[in-house]
Amino acid sequence: MQKLRIGLMIGGYFLLVAAVVTAIGSARSWALVELDTADSREQWSEFRHHVQIQMEEGGSPVARTVPKSTEPPTFVLLRDHYYVLLAFVLLIVTLLYWVTVWMISGAMRTSTHFGDSRS
Repeated sequence: MQKLRIGLMIGGYFLLVAAVVTAIGSARSWALVELDTADSREQWSEFRHHVQIQMEEGGSPVARTVPKSTEPPTFVLLRDHYYVLLAFVLLIVTLLYWVTVWMISGAMRTSTHFGDSRS
């Protein structure tokens, strides 16, 4: 029974890692196709221009700076920093998964060792 439980925990972890890698890889593929177009760059330039006009006229309730990048930030993140992003997300997901498994297994172990506290 214990080996089955450990196998399920490890199998669940690898399924989660595969899902995360697939999701981020899919997002990267989408970004490289959709955000590397003239239309996308034009929309980003319009946004930057709009922010610049807002700052010059003082019509913004919040002080902002004009983005320096000529490319959309999502595109730059997924193109240039993909492996760092993937490593960071896998680290966070790994920590959350194993802490959750630890808490659930502790709760299950406690209830079976001590039985019902109402008796």
